[in-house]
Amino acid sequence: METGNDLIHFRDDSPDATRRAPGAAPWKVLIVDDDVDVHRAMAFALGGLSILGRPLALLSAYSGAEALGVLGREPNVAVILLDVVMETPTAGLDIIAAIRHDLGLTTLRILLCTGQPGYAPEIETVQRYDINDYKTKSELTRTRLFVALFAALRTYDQICRLDDFAHTDGLTGLPNRTALLERLSRCDPGRDCDDRVLALLDIDQFSAINDMFGHDYGDRLLRAVAQRLAAAPADGGFVARIGNDTFAVFGARAGASPEALRPLLRLPLQLDGIEHALSISIGAGLLADRTPGATTGA
Repeated sequence: METGNDLIHFRDDSPDATRRAPGAAPWKVLIVDDDVDVHRAMAFALGGLSILGRPLALLSAYSGAEALGVLGREPNVAVILLDVVMETPTAGLDIIAAIRHDLGLTTLRILLCTGQPGYAPEIETVQRYDINDYKTKSELTRTRLFVALFAALRTYDQICRLDDFAHTDGLTGLPNRTALLERLSRCDPGRDCDDRVLALLDIDQFSAINDMFGHDYGDRLLRAVAQRLAAAPADGGFVARIGNDTFAVFGARAGASPEALRPLLRLPLQLDGIEHALSISIGAGLLADRTPGATTGA
């Protein structure tokens, strides 16, 4: 618990150029502190500001446990301003492992703030848990808070762009093979994924289609198939392009089984106002089996 002497008193010294940009999606910033007055001071200091052309959406939590709850239900939190000393002297530090490992929030940026410098994290802790910065509350002016938050959000934005590039198929916009493998790796054997189906779909004679109609036509065909699969109600299914003419659908049996996919893929695609009939082979099986099922033509 922090004393009244630890409250932050911000001076109005932030740049005017940081004012809100209307219409932009906000950055989600989570403030975690057990002192209500700290939340009020942070909200006053950051209210109405814009960083990298986007406004801030401030979320609040008053304990480590409450912070984990907010992060568990709020997607895409960019930065957490995390107090070290709350319900315990190291409460802030104690939840960082849960943030990085249990919740898997590796892109989230962490700014540690404390009124008690003696509880600063060790260098090894900063490196292990990818902590962006550490500040004592007594040194935080409005500008210094803005600068620290600006740097953290810029890093978050760059990481997200690199992550999207590494996990997205450039032609179709679908997740790629790497993204599918990571999705499968998060499955808990015997629990949430064993009753789910992994289907692999391959466009028959795709090389001949390319040779006959040209690569531009082939690319448009791939995008049309991707749109067809992505638009289908697959009960929360995951659709990816994992090869040149190969797609994967991972989801509940009702949406990812061959029986569910065949009617969808039998419908001709419209390309240049001309119907193009598809012939697609499907291999599928339950993830619990870890062995693909028999291949069948669509």
